[in-house]
This record gives sequence, C-alpha cells and structure tokens, in this order.
Amino acid sequence: LKEAFRSGDIKYTKVVWMLVSDSPLMKERVATAFDGQNISLSSSSSLRIPRQVLTTTSKGTHTRPKRSPTTADVAEAMIDWYLIGESHVVVETRSVSFGQTASLRTARPIYDG
Repeated sequence: LKEAFRSGDIKYTKVVWMLVSDSPLMKERVATAFDGQNISLSSSSSLRIPRQVLTTTSKGTHTRPKRSPTTADVAEAMIDWYLIGESHVVVETRSVSFGQTASLRTARPIYDG
C-alpha cells in the first residue's frame, strides 16, 4: 500500500482492515488496538489517513466436526472467504489454506502473517 501511495497510482482516503478469524478474542483485541487510528502512508507526508477495522460475526463453527455444522455455518464461512478475496492484500497464516484459496480466487497478493 505504501508503494502504491508513494507512486501516486492510488489516492487513499482511508485504510480498511478486514479481519477474519475463528477467535472472537483476537477480533476484539485487534479492533480495540487499531480501529480509528490515523496512519501515515509516507514518512515525508503529514497526511494522516483514518484506519477502520472490520470483522464479521463468524465463529468458525464449520471447522468443528463434533458440533455438526449447519448450512448457516458453512454459508458464514463462504461469506468470509468471498470477502477475503475482495481485499487488496491478504495477510494470512500458512497453517490453513482458507486465506490462500480466497486470495487466489481474485489473484490478490498473499503475505505470511
């Protein structure tokens, strides 16, 4: 994002983080720590851009076979998967392929988090 901003190719008015996780605690901690902060995409610029952190209400129940996931659980996962693919950049853990396949759907760059 910083490179595109510096080159002038993209004019950002805000930065949005879409956090998808099975952990409600992680979602809450990241949103509390980073939502609403103003950030700078250039060290030489005084321009500050607001950051918004979005999360979904999914709980990852589709991954818990003992629970017998419902159609709604799988639909919830598919919505998260689709939204990840619509992101400009995907940061994901390599321990699961969820973010990887979502980003491949739209050929988005993937970074190991």
